Amino acid sequence: MKKLALLALLTSIALSGCRFSSYNYNDYGFKPLEEKEMVFSDIEAISVDWINGNIIIEQDNFTKANNVTIQENEEKYPLYYKVDKGELQIKYVKNQTSNSVIQSLSKTLTLNVPSSIKKYEFNTINTKVDVPHFLYADSLDVKMTNGSFNAGGIRIDKTEFDVVNANIVIHNIICRGEYDAENEKTIYYNSEVTIDSVNGNATLGIDEVYGYQVSFHAVNGKYASIYQEEVLYEYSAKKVIIDFDSVNGNLNIVKNKVIQ
Repeated sequence: MKKLALLALLTSIALSGCRFSSYNYNDYGFKPLEEKEMVFSDIEAISVDWINGNIIIEQDNFTKANNVTIQENEEKYPLYYKVDKGELQIKYVKNQTSNSVIQSLSKTLTLNVPSSIKKYEFNTINTKVDVPHFLYADSLDVKMTNGSFNAGGIRIDKTEFDVVNANIVIHNIICRGEYDAENEKTIYYNSEVTIDSVNGNATLGIDEVYGYQVSFHAVNGKYASIYQEEVLYEYSAKKVIIDFDSVNGNLNIVKNKVIQ
């Protein structure tokens, strides 16, 4: 719970800075999005800071192209971006934009990404993040205040959420598998989901053939599962490991829902 208290403190500091100051960051190398749509190649990681609005992530798992396309619906106050060592970094607006301008905006960022992206980081305030279908990656790190994260499904080795006043819904969590030609079998890697929440609930969908294990610690929170026990954990090759720490937050395990 010490981590949750620290998270709440840091969030209050961040929000107070946003209320009384301006949007500040080290803007070295950042450029404005000069068109409504831009295409980037050779991207391995994506990090996004977003304050008011929506983020939509569409992943194309059927093409070999490794291009990332970004779009937004704002022209007067465009996002700023830079590419550094294979990482696409996106900021909500220009450095030192006043808080009054930021509070007047509600922008939508659309990311069209390939399955080759290895790492995602999102730092958001007052933002809905939607993944209509599946998101494949090695890692996903979401820090969110006042918003929601909704995904059709994820296949990610390590997923971390630090949220305040935000709800998480993931309809289908699956594990990464690699075929071992020498032994003629598929080796599966655990999918680890860590959630630290203040005033936020999580609903996670898991297939009944998966094993899963839950570590649940909460003040004023409840844990519920559609399954009678941690399904086939000892015997399943596919395992989901969940670590949930919360103040005023609930965790609900449901049967997975396949999103086409």
